[in-house]
Amino acid sequence: MANTIRNVEVISGHVVRADQPLAVELVSTLHVRDGVPVDALTTPRELAAWLRVNRSRLDGIATDRIDPAAVLDPLRELRGAVDRLVRAAIAGDPPTSADVERLNTATRRAPAHRELRWPRRDRPRAVDVTPAGPADALLARLAGDAVDVLAGEHGELGACGGPSCVLLFARSRPRQAWCSPACGNRARVARHYRRTKAGS
Repeated sequence: MANTIRNVEVISGHVVRADQPLAVELVSTLHVRDGVPVDALTTPRELAAWLRVNRSRLDGIATDRIDPAAVLDPLRELRGAVDRLVRAAIAGDPPTSADVERLNTATRRAPAHRELRWPRRDRPRAVDVTPAGPADALLARLAGDAVDVLAGEHGELGACGGPSCVLLFARSRPRQAWCSPACGNRARVARHYRRTKAGS
Protein backbone atom coordinates (compact mmCIF):
# COMPACT_ATOMS: atom_id res chain seq x y z
CA MET A 1 0.00 0.00 0.00
CA ALA A 2 1.30 3.47 -0.90
CA ASN A 3 1.45 6.31 1.61
CA THR A 4 2.70 9.85 1.15
CA ILE A 5 5.01 11.23 3.84
CA ARG A 6 6.36 14.76 3.29
CA ASN A 7 5.89 14.52 -0.50
CA VAL A 8 7.66 11.15 -0.57
CA GLU A 9 5.78 8.03 -1.66
CA VAL A 10 6.26 4.95 0.51
CA ILE A 11 5.14 1.45 -0.54
CA SER A 12 5.46 -1.30 2.08
CA GLY A 13 8.44 0.45 3.67
CA HIS A 14 10.06 1.24 0.32
CA VAL A 15 10.70 4.94 -0.28
CA VAL A 16 10.07 5.56 -3.98
CA ARG A 17 13.19 7.05 -5.56
CA ALA A 18 11.80 9.35 -8.24
CA ASP A 19 15.26 10.92 -8.66
CA GLN A 20 16.68 7.65 -10.00
CA PRO A 21 16.16 5.98 -13.40
CA LEU A 22 13.07 3.78 -13.46
CA ALA A 23 15.10 0.55 -13.63
CA VAL A 24 17.11 1.57 -10.54
CA GLU A 25 13.86 2.50 -8.75
CA LEU A 26 12.49 -0.96 -9.61
CA VAL A 27 15.57 -2.72 -8.21
CA SER A 28 15.33 -0.52 -5.10
CA THR A 29 12.08 -2.24 -4.17
CA LEU A 30 14.47 -4.87 -2.79
CA HIS A 31 16.00 -3.21 0.26
CA VAL A 32 17.00 -3.72 3.88
CA ARG A 33 15.08 -2.31 6.83
CA ASP A 34 16.45 -2.70 10.35
CA GLY A 35 18.89 -5.30 9.05
CA VAL A 36 16.17 -7.45 7.46
CA PRO A 37 15.78 -7.89 3.66
CA VAL A 38 12.47 -6.44 2.43
CA ASP A 39 10.69 -6.93 -0.88
CA ALA A 40 8.15 -4.16 -1.50
CA LEU A 41 6.60 -5.99 -4.48
CA THR A 42 5.31 -9.29 -3.11
CA THR A 43 1.59 -8.83 -3.79
CA PRO A 44 -0.54 -7.58 -6.68
CA ARG A 45 -1.73 -4.76 -4.40
CA GLU A 46 1.85 -3.57 -3.82
CA LEU A 47 2.59 -3.73 -7.55
CA ALA A 48 -0.60 -1.76 -8.30
CA ALA A 49 0.56 0.91 -5.83
CA TRP A 50 4.05 1.00 -7.41
CA LEU A 51 2.54 1.37 -10.89
CA ARG A 52 0.24 4.16 -9.68
CA VAL A 53 3.12 6.07 -8.06
CA ASN A 54 5.35 5.70 -11.15
CA ARG A 55 2.61 6.18 -13.76
CA SER A 56 3.96 9.50 -15.04
CA ARG A 57 7.33 7.85 -15.74
CA LEU A 58 5.86 5.00 -17.80
CA ASP A 59 5.46 6.91 -21.07
CA GLY A 60 1.69 6.70 -21.37
CA ILE A 61 1.38 2.94 -20.74
CA ALA A 62 -2.20 2.22 -19.70
CA THR A 63 -1.22 0.95 -16.25
CA ASP A 64 -4.87 0.94 -15.19
CA ARG A 65 -5.45 -1.82 -17.78
CA ILE A 66 -2.68 -4.05 -16.37
CA ASP A 67 -3.68 -6.96 -14.16
CA PRO A 68 -1.07 -6.76 -11.36
CA ALA A 69 -1.60 -10.44 -10.48
CA ALA A 70 -0.75 -11.52 -14.04
CA VAL A 71 2.36 -9.32 -14.42
CA LEU A 72 3.77 -9.66 -10.87
CA ASP A 73 5.90 -12.79 -11.44
CA PRO A 74 7.37 -11.73 -14.82
CA LEU A 75 8.14 -8.28 -13.43
CA ARG A 76 9.87 -9.77 -10.36
CA GLU A 77 11.93 -12.09 -12.61
CA LEU A 78 12.94 -9.09 -14.72
CA ARG A 79 13.78 -7.12 -11.57
CA GLY A 80 16.04 -9.96 -10.37
CA ALA A 81 17.90 -10.03 -13.68
CA VAL A 82 18.31 -6.23 -13.70
CA ASP A 83 19.57 -6.30 -10.11
CA ARG A 84 22.20 -8.94 -10.92
CA LEU A 85 23.24 -7.16 -14.14
CA VAL A 86 23.66 -3.77 -12.45
CA ARG A 87 25.64 -5.31 -9.57
CA ALA A 88 27.87 -7.13 -12.07
CA ALA A 89 28.42 -3.86 -13.96
CA ILE A 90 29.37 -2.03 -10.76
CA ALA A 91 31.74 -4.82 -9.70
CA GLY A 92 33.23 -5.11 -13.19
CA ASP A 93 32.20 -8.77 -13.36
CA PRO A 94 30.85 -10.49 -16.46
CA PRO A 95 27.07 -11.04 -16.37
CA THR A 96 25.39 -14.37 -16.88
CA SER A 97 24.10 -14.92 -20.39
CA ALA A 98 20.73 -15.94 -18.89
CA ASP A 99 20.29 -12.51 -17.29
CA VAL A 100 21.29 -10.69 -20.48
CA GLU A 101 18.85 -12.83 -22.48
CA ARG A 102 16.03 -12.28 -19.96
CA LEU A 103 16.53 -8.51 -20.29
CA ASN A 104 16.71 -8.60 -24.09
CA THR A 105 13.65 -10.86 -24.32
CA ALA A 106 11.68 -8.36 -22.24
CA THR A 107 12.72 -5.46 -24.50
CA ARG A 108 11.39 -7.38 -27.52
CA ARG A 109 7.95 -7.90 -25.95
CA ALA A 110 6.71 -4.57 -27.27
CA PRO A 111 8.32 -3.30 -30.47
CA ALA A 112 7.66 0.42 -30.66
CA HIS A 113 8.05 3.44 -32.88
CA ARG A 114 8.28 7.13 -31.97
CA GLU A 115 5.46 9.57 -32.68
CA LEU A 116 5.02 13.27 -32.05
CA ARG A 117 2.34 14.50 -29.63
CA TRP A 118 1.63 18.23 -29.62
CA PRO A 119 -1.27 19.20 -27.36
CA ARG A 120 -2.79 22.63 -28.06
CA ARG A 121 -1.56 24.35 -24.92
CA ASP A 122 1.56 22.33 -24.27
CA ARG A 123 4.96 21.66 -25.72
CA PRO A 124 5.54 18.98 -28.34
CA ARG A 125 6.95 15.70 -27.12
CA ALA A 126 7.94 12.34 -28.53
CA VAL A 127 6.20 9.20 -27.29
CA ASP A 128 6.82 5.53 -27.92
CA VAL A 129 3.84 3.78 -29.48
CA THR A 130 3.45 0.00 -29.62
CA PRO A 131 0.71 -2.38 -30.73
CA ALA A 132 1.53 -4.57 -27.72
CA GLY A 133 -0.78 -4.79 -24.73
CA PRO A 134 -0.08 -2.74 -21.61
CA ALA A 135 1.56 -5.60 -19.66
CA ASP A 136 4.05 -6.33 -22.45
CA ALA A 137 4.61 -2.59 -22.93
CA LEU A 138 5.35 -2.24 -19.20
CA LEU A 139 7.92 -5.06 -19.16
CA ALA A 140 9.53 -3.76 -22.36
CA ARG A 141 9.67 -0.21 -20.96
CA LEU A 142 11.33 -1.36 -17.72
CA ALA A 143 13.78 -3.55 -19.62
CA GLY A 144 14.56 -0.73 -22.05
CA ASP A 145 15.33 1.60 -19.17
CA ALA A 146 17.62 -1.07 -17.70
CA VAL A 147 19.45 -1.27 -21.04
CA ASP A 148 19.93 2.52 -20.91
CA VAL A 149 21.18 2.31 -17.30
CA LEU A 150 23.63 -0.49 -18.10
CA ALA A 151 24.84 1.31 -21.24
CA GLY A 152 25.71 4.33 -19.09
CA GLU A 153 23.06 6.66 -20.47
CA HIS A 154 22.01 7.69 -16.95
CA GLY A 155 25.57 8.18 -15.71
CA GLU A 156 27.90 6.01 -13.68
CA LEU A 157 26.34 3.40 -11.41
CA GLY A 158 27.15 2.97 -7.74
CA ALA A 159 26.32 0.73 -4.80
CA CYS A 160 25.60 2.52 -1.54
CA GLY A 161 28.41 2.44 0.99
CA GLY A 162 26.06 3.16 3.90
CA PRO A 163 25.92 0.73 6.81
CA SER A 164 23.72 -2.27 5.88
CA CYS A 165 22.31 -0.46 2.80
CA VAL A 166 21.95 -2.56 -0.37
CA LEU A 167 20.58 0.15 -2.67
CA LEU A 168 22.06 1.00 -6.05
CA PHE A 169 22.05 4.42 -7.69
CA ALA A 170 23.02 6.39 -10.76
CA ARG A 171 25.57 8.94 -9.54
CA SER A 172 24.49 12.56 -9.63
CA ARG A 173 28.03 13.65 -8.59
CA PRO A 174 31.35 12.04 -9.59
CA ARG A 175 32.40 11.10 -6.04
CA GLN A 176 28.95 10.14 -4.75
CA ALA A 177 29.29 7.16 -2.39
CA TRP A 178 25.80 6.89 -0.87
CA CYS A 179 22.28 6.49 -2.20
CA SER A 180 21.00 9.33 0.00
CA PRO A 181 22.18 11.96 2.49
CA ALA A 182 20.70 9.81 5.28
CA CYS A 183 23.02 6.91 4.39
CA GLY A 184 25.95 9.34 4.21
CA ASN A 185 25.12 10.58 7.70
CA ARG A 186 24.83 7.01 9.04
CA ALA A 187 28.21 6.16 7.50
CA ARG A 188 29.85 9.22 9.08
CA VAL A 189 28.31 8.45 12.48
CA ALA A 190 29.48 4.83 12.26
CA ARG A 191 32.97 5.95 11.25
CA HIS A 192 33.08 8.44 14.16
CA TYR A 193 31.88 5.75 16.56
CA ARG A 194 34.61 3.32 15.40
CA ARG A 195 37.32 6.01 15.76
CA THR A 196 36.08 7.02 19.20
CA LYS A 197 35.89 3.37 20.34
CA ALA A 198 39.38 2.63 18.95
CA GLY A 199 40.77 5.71 20.76
CA SER A 200 39.43 4.65 24.15
